[in-house]
Amino acid sequence: MAAPANFSETTTELLSPQWWHDKLAHAVDWLADSGLHIALIVALLVVSLRFARAFVRRSVQFAIKPRGRDALRDLMLTKRQATLTNLFDAMVTITLLAVAVLMILQLLGFSVGPLLASAGVAGVAIGFGAQTLVKDVLAGTFIILEQQFSIGDVVRVGALSGAVEEVNLRTTVLRDGDGSVHIIPNGQIDKVTVLTRDWSRLVLDIDIAYSADIATATACLQREMDAYVAAHPDIVLEPPEVLGVQNLAENSVQLRAWLKVLPGKQWSAGRDLRAQIKNAFAGAGIEIPSSQRTILLCQEKTP
Repeated sequence: MAAPANFSETTTELLSPQWWHDKLAHAVDWLADSGLHIALIVALLVVSLRFARAFVRRSVQFAIKPRGRDALRDLMLTKRQATLTNLFDAMVTITLLAVAVLMILQLLGFSVGPLLASAGVAGVAIGFGAQTLVKDVLAGTFIILEQQFSIGDVVRVGALSGAVEEVNLRTTVLRDGDGSVHIIPNGQIDKVTVLTRDWSRLVLDIDIAYSADIATATACLQREMDAYVAAHPDIVLEPPEVLGVQNLAENSVQLRAWLKVLPGKQWSAGRDLRAQIKNAFAGAGIEIPSSQRTILLCQEKTP
């Protein structure tokens, strides 16, 4: 069966040195013209991104600058800096990438005008269909503008909790204590509890046995808290308070004390104080009760 004439002509053309010479010359011309322009656009994009990110970082640091007078306020300003820097970095990166892609497409021969028009129509259609996305973005905008929480804060959203690692326009990223990462759409955050806003309070509930002397236990608790404050004046904001008897439980008397500390320091302070109080109670002979259950066995009399 004879091969088609157009197939033979195509094969002859591919084997022709002139065809390869013309294609190579065309490729060299394209690289010298459009290819060089594309390489220049990519190089300018890289330089622009570095310059823009450095400019954003310096601008935010200049606009929100810790004064060194109030450690608590400086901590909040540092968190605010990190949040705004990440947000503006994302906005600048998306804008510059979009401009660079449009310029490259135009050099490749695509018509940018119809592309932008179709993108606008598609955006309207997506907007009607993606109401959840719009809700997430609007909620994220208000979270950032109202400074509801910032990067570095520890928050609780519903049943999830953790340190805030990212605050984006659409999502908030939390890092749990066990290393788990929770990605929460901002539109689903209707109630949030910030555990590290301005200051934190360590609440200590210590149980002692009913046979223990309350005055002795209270004095011992006060001494241990005062000793902790003297050893850690950099994180304690106010003198400790021993409030007294908080609850009368089935097997114990509960004493309550609290301590105002820097944001996020209540957990480490609580671990240290509980260990010190346990040792101090043991040395003073104050019993910390354990759960006890008494079982009475009754034997029926044989008639």
